[in-house]
Amino acid sequence: MREEQTPPASTPSPQPSSPAPVEHEHWQTGRLIVAVLTCLFIIGAAIAYEALG
Repeated sequence: MREEQTPPASTPSPQPSSPAPVEHEHWQTGRLIVAVLTCLFIIGAAIAYEALG
């Protein structure tokens, strides 16, 4: 049987990607707000369709 080869312990593990820069946080907040409003609009439209249609 073949033994599985494990990398040596001295091999550095890949570093995780750095967090988003501060200047992009504003856009992320805006996108979150737009996504929430879109979901609420779809839910409201479905309720109105059930009630009126």
